[in-house]
Amino acid sequence: MKRKVAQIGPSTLMVSLPNKWVKKNNVSKGDELDVSLGEKEINFSLGERKEKEKKITLDISGFNKHILGRYLETLYITNYNKITLMYSKPEIYDGKNNKNINILSLIKKKMITRFIGMEIVSQTKNRTELRCFLTDKEENINIIEKRIFFLFKEVMEEYLKSIGKDFHLYAENAYDYHDNVCKFITYFLRVLDKSDKSQEEKAQLFTLYLIVDKMMDKYRHLVEKTARFGCTLRVKNILQEIFELVYEHFLHLHKGSLEHNLTNKRYELIKRMENINFGLNELKVINEVSPFLDCINDFVRATIIRELGKNKSESH
Repeated sequence: MKRKVAQIGPSTLMVSLPNKWVKKNNVSKGDELDVSLGEKEINFSLGERKEKEKKITLDISGFNKHILGRYLETLYITNYNKITLMYSKPEIYDGKNNKNINILSLIKKKMITRFIGMEIVSQTKNRTELRCFLTDKEENINIIEKRIFFLFKEVMEEYLKSIGKDFHLYAENAYDYHDNVCKFITYFLRVLDKSDKSQEEKAQLFTLYLIVDKMMDKYRHLVEKTARFGCTLRVKNILQEIFELVYEHFLHLHKGSLEHNLTNKRYELIKRMENINFGLNELKVINEVSPFLDCINDFVRATIIRELGKNKSESH
C-alpha cells in the first residue's frame, strides 16, 4: 500500500491513515498513537487505550423501590462506574409492602446483596454517589460462570436435605441463599458485557442468566410454599429429578457440547408428572419449579452457540 505525502505547513508533512485500518480499530480525532522510528520505516500502533469512564446522574425523586432497583442493576451490568443519585426527599415508596422506606438503607442493602465492588463514596441530604471499584482486568468469566453453577447446585441440594420437621430453620435463610447466587449472576453479566465473547454468545448468555436469576426468585417461592404446605416424598423425588436435569444442562453448557438425550429426559419427566394425580397442596409446591423445566430450551440455544464458536476456532 502506498500513501502520498502532503504538506500542511511551512515545515510539516502529513500522511493519512488507511481508512480501513481506522474503522477496524475505531480510531477517531484526538486519539493518541504510539510511533516507533526505524532507519527507513515508521510504525504506528494503538498501544493501550484506556476506556472512558461510564458515569451518569439520575434524579430518582419520582422512582419507587422496584424501578430504582432495576435502574441500579442495569447500570451495574452495563459497566457504569460512577452513579450519582439525586432526590428531593430521603424516602422512596415500596409498593410490595405499601410503605415508604429510607433510600440510603435500600441502597446499602443493594450494595451488599447484589453488586460486587460497588460502594457509597459520598452522601448528602439530597445526593448519593456510588462507585464501582472493580478493575478492568476482572476474574476469568468462565470461573465466575462455574461458581454460579456450584452455588446453584449447593442451594438446591441443601433445600432437599432440609425437607422435614425443622424445615422452618432452613427457610429463615432462604433470602440469603437467593441473594448470594443472584449477586454472582449480576457480576457475571457485568463481566460478560465487557468480555471478548462474540455478540451471538453474549446475547444468548445474557438471556439465559437472567432466566436463572428468575429461577432463583421461584426458589424463594418454593421454600415459602414448602414451609406452608409441606413436601411429600413423591414431590421431593420429582424436584430432585428436575434439579438434576438443570445441573446436567449447566455442565454441558460449560463444556460447549450438546447432549441430545437431555431433551428426551425433559419430555419423559413431564409425561410422568402429567400421569401422577398430585394433591392440591402438592401442586402448589411443584408448580413453583415450572420455570426450571421451561429454561431448558434457553440452555440448549446457549450451548449450541458455544459449540459452534468452539468448532469455528478449532477449524482455524
